[in-house]
Amino acid sequence: MRRQSRLFALAEHLRARRTGVNASELAERFGVAVRTIYRDLDALREAELPVSAEHGRGGGYTLDRTYSLPPVNFTAREPPSSPP
Repeated sequence: MRRQSRLFALAEHLRARRTGVNASELAERFGVAVRTIYRDLDALREAELPVSAEHGRGGGYTLDRTYSLPPVNFTAREPPSSPP
């Protein structure tokens, strides 16, 4: 999985969860090293996604559930492009 796709999937995975998840679980899910997950989480924070971490039992990484991407709006002259 390419990094860009993994970052999007990681953000969606965090957004869909009700509880936090630790880095080793994320690394296993996405088939990468824990260090890669830390880099990916830093990249999401740099992109201004509200990723937070809680220590202790029941903690882990979470994405603020109220966060969502703005809708994509197309005009009649600007239809979505088809994949190559």
